[in-house]
Amino acid sequence: HDLFQSVITATLSGLGRVRVFQLGSRISPSQAMITQLFSTPWVFIFSLVISTLMLTVSGLQFAMICMMLGIRPSLELVSVGFFLPYMAGVIFLIPMSLGVMEWTSPAILTGLFGVSGDLANLSMVFYRLLVTLPLVIIGFICYAIMVLLKRYTHTQGNVPPAAEKEMERVESNVRF
Repeated sequence: HDLFQSVITATLSGLGRVRVFQLGSRISPSQAMITQLFSTPWVFIFSLVISTLMLTVSGLQFAMICMMLGIRPSLELVSVGFFLPYMAGVIFLIPMSLGVMEWTSPAILTGLFGVSGDLANLSMVFYRLLVTLPLVIIGFICYAIMVLLKRYTHTQGNVPPAAEKEMERVESNVRF
C-alpha cells in the first residue's frame, strides 16, 4: 500500500500539468481527492471500472445512432471509428474530444468502412446532439446549483455542517 502510494505521489509530482496547492494548514479539495483516489487501491479500481462502463455506454450509444442512420455497426467500426478518435481527444486533453471526433470519425468511417460521407458526418452530429448536449446541459444546471449554494453559504457566513464534516474526514484520511 505504501509503495503504491509512493509511486503515485512521485508520478503526480513529476507531471508538470498536475498542480495542486496547499492552502495554509489545510489541503485543497482537489489535492485531497487526488491523493484519496490514488492512495486507496479499491477506490482507484472502482473509478477505473466506472470509467470503463461509461466509455462502453458511449460506444453503445454511437452504435445505436449508426443503426438509426442505416449504418451496420460492428465491433471494428465502433472500436476504430468511435473509440480511437475519442481516446485521441482524451489523450491530448481536449475537452469532450471536441473537434477530434468530428474530423477523424467521419474520415475513418468513410475511408475504412465505406460509409457515405453524409452518413458519417450525420453520425457525429447526432452523437453530439443526443449524447453530448444533454450532458452539457445537466452539467450546467449542476454547476449553477453549486454556485447558488456557495453564494448562500457565504451570505449566511457559515459552511453547512455536513460539508465541513466531509472535508475533515477526507483530510484525516490523507497521508503525506
